[in-house]
Amino acid sequence: MKLLPDLPIAAVEPGSVHRLVDAMLDHVEASHPGHEYVIALPLGAAPFLPRDDDRLWRIVDSELVALRRHVYRALEAVTYEPLEDWQIVAGPTWDLRLAAAPPGLPPVYLGDLRTGVLAVCRHPDATR
Repeated sequence: MKLLPDLPIAAVEPGSVHRLVDAMLDHVEASHPGHEYVIALPLGAAPFLPRDDDRLWRIVDSELVALRRHVYRALEAVTYEPLEDWQIVAGPTWDLRLAAAPPGLPPVYLGDLRTGVLAVCRHPDATR
């Protein structure tokens, strides 16, 4: 997936899936309270992120349902094949494939496992 880091905002120890995701979520919770995010991981990274639960409770069509998911810090963690093996992405609960938030939604964050850098990212076709 072609994502461009736009604004570096934090750095953690390179190679640590758990620390990088925690830094992303700490930033998201502080900067965008009330917005639900999804964590997207490359296939090989999921085993390195703790699983707090295997059900995510959500209201769907006016009913409370348990979605079977990898849940970390009350958010859904999904594996996403188009990601490079060094990318971790956190974005609002819209289609992450868009790679640039629709108007009115908070941004997508890109974590780089090679460097430990967390950045706001943009799609290569997005205008500034």
